[in-house]
Amino acid sequence: MLLITNDDGISDGLKILLYAASKIDSTECIIPSRQRSAVSKSLIFHKPLRLSTEKIGKRNIHHLSGTPADCVLFALHKRKFLPSRPHLLLSGINLGSNISLHSIYSSGTVGACIEAATYGLPAIAFSQHLYSKDWGEKKKIKDAKEVEKQILKIVRTVLKYGMPSGCDILNVNFPEKVKGAKIIICSPSMHRYTPTVLSRKHPYGVPYYWIVGKGYFHGDKGSDVEKLREGNITITPLSIQPTDEKMLLSARKLFEI
Repeated sequence: MLLITNDDGISDGLKILLYAASKIDSTECIIPSRQRSAVSKSLIFHKPLRLSTEKIGKRNIHHLSGTPADCVLFALHKRKFLPSRPHLLLSGINLGSNISLHSIYSSGTVGACIEAATYGLPAIAFSQHLYSKDWGEKKKIKDAKEVEKQILKIVRTVLKYGMPSGCDILNVNFPEKVKGAKIIICSPSMHRYTPTVLSRKHPYGVPYYWIVGKGYFHGDKGSDVEKLREGNITITPLSIQPTDEKMLLSARKLFEI
C-alpha cells in the first residue's frame, strides 16, 4: 500500500500522482484541506483537527485541517485509519520545484516526507519546475504523461531494490519538458534565488512587507539547481540524521572537558 499526500490540497499534480500510484499498488490519500505551501514539517498542537472525506472517481480522498506533516502523523497513528502499514509515502506532485537546501527545508511537500522518515517510512517527494508566468489558480503539470512514466519508473525501482544506502527521502524535481530528459543524481545547492523583502504601505500609512525571491542562482556546480536548469530530472537523496561521527568527536573535544 502507498500513502499519498501533498501540500497543495486537491490539485492537478495530486491527481496525476494518484493515477500513477494506483497502477503500482493500493493507495490511501490524506491531504491538507487547504493550500499549505512552505510550512516545512510543522505540526498543529494548539487547536483540534477536523477530517472530512470526498470521493474522486472511485477513490476516497481524506482532507485534514492541518499541515502535510499532520496528515502523515494522523495516517500513521490514528487507530484503524489505514488498513495496513504503507510501504512508501509519496508526496506531490508539487506545482513548483523544491530545489536547494533553502527550499527543501521550507517545503511542505518535503516536510511530509521528513515526518514519515522519523517513523521509519521511506518517502519520495515529487515536484515540477514552473516559471513565474505559470503561477495562478489553474496551474497544470506540464508533459503529464512523461511525468507519470518517470514516477512509475522511480517508485517501482525503490519498491524492488529499496532506498539508496543511508537515504530516507528522495527529492525528485521534474523540468517543464520531461520527454527525453535524463535522470541526474545530485546534491542540493544552498540557495535557488536571491531573497528580497519588499516594503509597502497600507492606505492608512501602516507598513507591511512581502518576502519574495528575485532571479535564480546558477547554483553550485553539479547541484540540483544547476542540473534542473539544464533540463534534467534531478533526484537528491536525503537523510534525516543531521549529525555524523566526525561532528560528534569534534564537539566532544570542545565541550566534554
